Amino acid sequence: MADENILTRLGKLFQNQIVVRKTDSGQVKVKDVEFSQTALTSNFIDRYNKIHSSGYGNSAYTAKQNANAYDVARKELFRDYELMDADPIISSALDIYCDESTVDNIENRIMKIKTDNPKVHKILHNLFYDIMNIEFNLWSYIRNMTKYGDFYLHLDILDKHGVVNVKPLSVYEVNRLEGHDPSNPKLVQFEIQQYSETRRSAKPNDIHENYEVAHFRNIADTNYLPYGKSMLEGARRVFKQLTLMEDAMLIHRMMRAPEKRVFKVDIGNTTKWSR
Repeated sequence: MADENILTRLGKLFQNQIVVRKTDSGQVKVKDVEFSQTALTSNFIDRYNKIHSSGYGNSAYTAKQNANAYDVARKELFRDYELMDADPIISSALDIYCDESTVDNIENRIMKIKTDNPKVHKILHNLFYDIMNIEFNLWSYIRNMTKYGDFYLHLDILDKHGVVNVKPLSVYEVNRLEGHDPSNPKLVQFEIQQYSETRRSAKPNDIHENYEVAHFRNIADTNYLPYGKSMLEGARRVFKQLTLMEDAMLIHRMMRAPEKRVFKVDIGNTTKWSR
């Protein structure tokens, strides 16, 4: 144990989604670090999870096809969310949601750390306020999570120093890998797609461990696991209907425009013929 560095210890800790600790009184305390116990299930509303889970056969080729289709479906949802964010009303709703989530408490702090260990309190306070600077960055973190349902932070970890820097990642380029290693079913990794400078050719994807990426997700429906559900998902269908109605009205007005611009002037018998 003494020869293991912080990265090895973190890897063993985060391989299990539930941390079990035994108290001095003999009771067992369970910490659901992935919040999987709080997720709800809706069998009637399944947007795109069946693309990922269903398939004809269990071969590696079929699993790869399902994963590719699943990734394409997620990208379509993200593009819809981008269009919805361009609407002034929806954009203002997201801003208000984030404003209410980052209101200061009576101590003028966005986040209150509760722990009986003063050393843990000091370390977490240094992480959140000095390194991550949540007083400035938390608003944008929450807005991206409510918009897409997911938000990723890449953590730069140094041995004997801990987290020294954080970097936001695009939801378009990150895939969460679960159950992909038969020898270690509880292994969770993150695949980050790499592109060249011209953004035309893809490079080999970069694989990061679970402790290297902080995944913020809105777990409200198990149909979207292992990803989160966007706060805009409930209005996505209505927004598409409204967009189609606006396009139909615009096309109708453009087609009727020439008829409204034809003027008839009655000149009577004032026409003069000339040869």
